[in-house]
Amino acid sequence: MPTKGYASPEVERLYAQAMTLCQQAEKTVELFPSLWGLFYFHFVRAHFHTARDLGTQCLAIAQRAQDPLLLLLAHEAMGILLFHCGEFAAAREHLEEGSALYNPQQYPAIGLHYGQAVGVLCLSYGALTLWALGYPEQAWKRCHEALALARALCYPYSQVMSLLLATWLCQVSGDRAGEACEWAEEALRLATEYGFPELVGHARELRGWALGRQGALRQGIEEMHCGFVAVEATGAAFTKPNLLVALAEVQGAIGQVAEGLNTLAGR
Repeated sequence: MPTKGYASPEVERLYAQAMTLCQQAEKTVELFPSLWGLFYFHFVRAHFHTARDLGTQCLAIAQRAQDPLLLLLAHEAMGILLFHCGEFAAAREHLEEGSALYNPQQYPAIGLHYGQAVGVLCLSYGALTLWALGYPEQAWKRCHEALALARALCYPYSQVMSLLLATWLCQVSGDRAGEACEWAEEALRLATEYGFPELVGHARELRGWALGRQGALRQGIEEMHCGFVAVEATGAAFTKPNLLVALAEVQGAIGQVAEGLNTLAGR
C-alpha cells in the first residue's frame, strides 16, 4: 500500500483474495484486515458508498470481538470517511474514540501490519474535523500532537501523512503559508526518499498551493499540476475536490479567472 499507493489494483486483488480465503475457512475475525484493506482501496479511489459499507462491516466485527486494536482501526477508518463525506460531528466521535484507544507502546508494530501508525491519522484528521466544526485553537493543538507523535514513532509513512495533513490544515484555514511550505517540502523529501508515489504527488500539490500563497503563483500552479498528474497515476481521487479548489484559488490570484472557473467545474 505505501509503495504502490492505496488505490493500486494490486492492493484490491490481494485483499480480495485474502477475503475469499477467510470466507472459505469461516474465519470471521481474521476477515477484518481484508475488509479494512478493501475499505482503503475504495476510499482512496473516492468510492465512498462502497467504503462506508466495508467500514461498517469492520466496525461490526470489532464490536463483536471487543478487540481494542480492531476497534481502533475501525473507528479511524469510519472517522476519516465521514470527514470526507462532510459528516463532521460523527467523524469527530469516531476519531476521538480511536485516539482514546491508541497506545504506541501497546501496538509498536501496527505500522508493519497495517501500513500506518493509526493513532497519527486519528489526531491529524481530528485536527481537520475540529477546524470544520469551528474549534481552531483545538485544531492546531491536535495538529501539533500528531506531528510530535509521528516524529517520535519514526515510521516514515505516518510521518509524511502527518506533515501533509498539517499542510492541508493550513490550506483550509487560509493561514500559515510559510509553515505549510516547510511541511510540504519535508513531506516531499521523505516520500521521495522512501518511495511513496502517491504521497509524492500529494506533497507537490500542497507545496504548489503554499508557493502560490507566498506569491510564487506561476511556479505554484506548475507544481500543483505536476502533483495532480502524479496522484492521478496511482488511481487516488479522494483529495481531488480539495486540489481543484486550491488550484482555482491560485489561478484566480494570477488573473486566470476563466481557467479557475473551468477548474472548479472539473474541466
